[in-house]
Amino acid sequence: MVEPMDGLSKIGARATMLAAARGVASAYPASVELTPGDVPRGVPIHDAGDVWLHPTWKELEFSPGQPHCFSFQFDSKNGVKRSKFTARALGDLDGDGIFSQFSVSGEFELGAEPVLNPIEIDHEVE
Repeated sequence: MVEPMDGLSKIGARATMLAAARGVASAYPASVELTPGDVPRGVPIHDAGDVWLHPTWKELEFSPGQPHCFSFQFDSKNGVKRSKFTARALGDLDGDGIFSQFSVSGEFELGAEPVLNPIEIDHEVE
């Protein structure tokens, strides 16, 4: 459980820091699809060198940096009065095709400070 919790904590903290520095209308980096695209099934995987080079992962300063068992995704929507993001980690630790899902979200409303919500867990040990 360390991998998805640590990964999402880092993503959430960095996204919140970026939002505070940028303002509401351009708070969060662009969305990026599930990375790697195929969720690891039952064994840690080694990524090819270019998997984490998307500009959003670079802005968020995120990559697992070692063999890992989860794929990560970042979804964001920036607006003039409100911006929000959700980051997810999906894994299949027992290889049965059912995913564990961890997520963290945040939002930034005009006239307020950015908010980072607690990590949510669905099917923790799948």
